[in-house]
Amino acid sequence: MRFLDCVDRRDGGGASRLFHSQGIWSTGSSYGDFRGAEAIAAFIANGLPPRQGGRSLRRHRMERVADIDDLTVLEPTGRRCRFDLEVETFRHQDRDHQLITKLVRLPLV
Repeated sequence: MRFLDCVDRRDGGGASRLFHSQGIWSTGSSYGDFRGAEAIAAFIANGLPPRQGGRSLRRHRMERVADIDDLTVLEPTGRRCRFDLEVETFRHQDRDHQLITKLVRLPLV
């Protein structure tokens, strides 16, 4: 959800910090796939349509908040999708960091 929050806010930099430098985001849409944290950041910041602000801002929401293993999401448009997520732990400056290596959006009917 941190990633989708970044998408909703059009915060490409924040989203890129969640991905491995060579991570892949498969959008499952006509936008295609993006490889690398920098490409993901640039797309979110510059490739997505401008967001609507204020109280009318519609956001991504988890379908079942209580079930942390269920990655089914309600999109701002009302459609449903699910995510397959691959995360790895990397050691950097004597600390472990979990980063997304692959995120695949699967539209649901």
